[in-house]
Amino acid sequence: MPLDYKLKIIAYSRQFHRVLYGLLLFVTILAYVSNTTSGSNFVIYYSLSFIGFFIFDEMLFKEQKDDGSFKGWYITFSVRDFVYVTVLSAGNLLCHYDNLYVTVLTCFFVIILAEDVIFSNPFNSQESFFKAALLSMIYLIGLFISEGFKISSALAVLYMVLIVLILVSVYLIRYFYESSVRYFNAKYNDELFKNEDIIKDNEKLNDLREKVERVNNAINYQKIQLTKANDNLEMMNKENNSLLEVMKTFFSSRSIPDNAAVMLRNVINIKEAEYCVLFLDEDVYMNEDPLIRIMFRENNINAPLYNSIKREEIIKVFNIIKSGDFSEPLVLCENNDYKYDLIKVNGIVNQVAFPVYENDNLYGVMIVASKHYNFFENGYAFYETSVVDFTSALISTRLYILTEDMAKKDGLTGIYNRIYFNEFYKILLRRVFEEDGSIAVAMLDIDHFKNINDTYGHLVGDAVIKYVADIDRRFAKKYGGTAVRFGGEEFLFILTDVDHDEMCEIMKEFHHEIVTGVIEYEDKLIKIDASIGLSAYPYLRTDINEVLERADMAMYYSKEHGRGLVVTDSEDGEFKVLTEFEEIKESESDVEEFEDFEFVVSE
Repeated sequence: MPLDYKLKIIAYSRQFHRVLYGLLLFVTILAYVSNTTSGSNFVIYYSLSFIGFFIFDEMLFKEQKDDGSFKGWYITFSVRDFVYVTVLSAGNLLCHYDNLYVTVLTCFFVIILAEDVIFSNPFNSQESFFKAALLSMIYLIGLFISEGFKISSALAVLYMVLIVLILVSVYLIRYFYESSVRYFNAKYNDELFKNEDIIKDNEKLNDLREKVERVNNAINYQKIQLTKANDNLEMMNKENNSLLEVMKTFFSSRSIPDNAAVMLRNVINIKEAEYCVLFLDEDVYMNEDPLIRIMFRENNINAPLYNSIKREEIIKVFNIIKSGDFSEPLVLCENNDYKYDLIKVNGIVNQVAFPVYENDNLYGVMIVASKHYNFFENGYAFYETSVVDFTSALISTRLYILTEDMAKKDGLTGIYNRIYFNEFYKILLRRVFEEDGSIAVAMLDIDHFKNINDTYGHLVGDAVIKYVADIDRRFAKKYGGTAVRFGGEEFLFILTDVDHDEMCEIMKEFHHEIVTGVIEYEDKLIKIDASIGLSAYPYLRTDINEVLERADMAMYYSKEHGRGLVVTDSEDGEFKVLTEFEEIKESESDVEEFEDFEFVVSE
């Protein structure tokens, strides 16, 4: 019998005994009250006996927590059966009662035998039957003693038959119980073995399931890795395609600033950066000033983000890289951890500066910033490739600009030559005319230039031409105009979007620069003068094509009227002198030392 089933039967027996002893006490008291017994000894004896049985059974049948070994419990239970039957039989010596109460006691005796069948060893029939026969003999002797062995033959036979029936019943009950127990035990063991097989199969299935799960996890991990690899591959293809398109744009364009904007916009579009900055040092592509280009993800230059980026901080980043000789990208901010106290922009958590080299020469820096954490976790390859491609395009473009500039510029002075002037001047006049703008042209000629060449030689003459050309270049840069060497010792100074009065004041200043300067060549100090004529559209000329000719005529008017004059055209066609200077003679007096200017021309 399974352990859990035995424990349940014991628990139920405890509840049954409580009811049973309550009924026995009730019947005992009822038999006494109805005068079916003799004396109070009967009530006292059996009441105490049943109360004692109740207490003992409470302890015996209390909740069992045995691990399956009931050997000690079985021994106690067998002793309990003999004690109970002996107590019942001993009561026959003390009391006299009628046959009805004998029937009640007999029923209790049968219950004791039935419980012995249930709780004894089901596989030892002989022991169980012997115990039942012995208990029956004890109970039968008690009955005979209660009658003083004076019972009739018929009653004796009846008692004997009753005992035989009880024993037969016990045997049959025992037989069927044993058979049932054996059957159900066999079924239980069979099911237990099946269950163990099922458990083993389940364990195998669990092992298989765990293996399948491990395989699935590995497959899922590989899927994730494959998806990530595919995403990376797609991104690489996207990056490479974008770089190819950018390279096409680079080599189809001849503008370094435009190419810079294309590169920055591509970085923002492909990598979804918040903004990109490109700084190019001066004299990288014939630029006199550094170039700074800032490109934002959102084209709103009035946004707070734009105003947070300071020009001087960008230059500081470039200088840090230059002074530290960085060959690797300079991390300015990594996941909101600022490494340098520079370019701190609200919301930006990652910011890296990429050096831009031409061979070993650092000429610029590209700064990329993002609002996303771990923005650069896939490395810097795309950004470094972008600046390398830009450098390649810059070298090509710079060579083209240099070649083109050599064709446009005068070899001696570095300002525009007559050939380029003939090309751009027509375009300039058309634009001014179509836009209802204005233009002023001043032509100047160095006075007595032939005497300078004849007296000091052509090298001094070249120095004089360079001196005037440098003034022309500086004024062109200062006022946004154009400086041209028209031929020999003749020069042009052209301004657009300027009225006649402003041009007159500028040319007075221009002339003053010429006549107050000193040209030093070896041990010689030379002062020069120039004749200047100017005209303007639409203030003086209604025909824009007449401006250059009238400026030339005004210059010759100065030549014919004493030289060293600034002469302007007028609406009525007359020429007017703006300044008059006495001719400056060569002098050995104290003068300022000549400054050797750098001849870099700005359009």
